[in-house]
Amino acid sequence: RGALEAKYEVKADRLAVKTGNLCIEYECSGQPSGISTTEANYYAYFIIDGSHQELYLIPVERIKALISQGAYKKMSGGDGYRSRFYLIPKAVFAEYITKRRVEA
Repeated sequence: RGALEAKYEVKADRLAVKTGNLCIEYECSGQPSGISTTEANYYAYFIIDGSHQELYLIPVERIKALISQGAYKKMSGGDGYRSRFYLIPKAVFAEYITKRRVEA
């Protein structure tokens, strides 16, 4: 009792190194998913570059606030183009990076 508890949604992204964006899914196959349905408090977002990775621990409420402010680009792709997602520049989340270029 009295212990703090947090839920995490874990994502891994190999394209963010090239695009400079984090991909936040909100719909798949016409159904809400990802940020729209998560019960997590944080996104643990790994950006993978070969054997190196960066880890961002981003509060879900921060992501939702950025979305409500329109700080994104909407795209479709993945899973036979059934997924819809927001692209948010990773620089926006710089304060949430916990590890830089560590060996995987």
